[in-house]
Amino acid sequence: MKIIEGTKPEVVGISSQINKVEGEYAKLSCNITSEPPPVIVWYYPNATIVDPTVNVNKLNVMNLQGMSILTVRDLNILDQGNYKCKAHNFLGETDAEILMVVEVSEPEGDNYLLLVGGILVAFVVVAIFIVAGTYAKKYRQKAQTRRDREQEHVRAQPVDGMRI
Repeated sequence: MKIIEGTKPEVVGISSQINKVEGEYAKLSCNITSEPPPVIVWYYPNATIVDPTVNVNKLNVMNLQGMSILTVRDLNILDQGNYKCKAHNFLGETDAEILMVVEVSEPEGDNYLLLVGGILVAFVVVAIFIVAGTYAKKYRQKAQTRRDREQEHVRAQPVDGMRI
């Protein structure tokens, strides 16, 4: 009979709470010591296993001997929560949780001012078209009235040009 020696997994270091803004990326690290080296698995806040092959543009897991780094790209509010790093070998298992907080990004000052300024310019342009249209309508009406009067004056004169 052969006796196999080793140690069960033990957490020796994890990332502290991660605070990020939407659109950024986060790296969560979990350092485990054991002999033989552990198998490390990451879990989402909803307790499902992180599978980086499902969404390669969003997730990446890099496992080194006893260390695992989970990278989450293009963060959004749905990525927020407690991520779990779970390690096991034939002698036992352990886990650790890392809280990730994702804040909603606020519009930047300059972009906000440009947006408001653009809306104001659009309102001014619309107002100018409305005023110009109103004046054009009045001008057409006055011109038509003047033409009508001239037509009446021409009809009032006899054909031979003599007045009665």
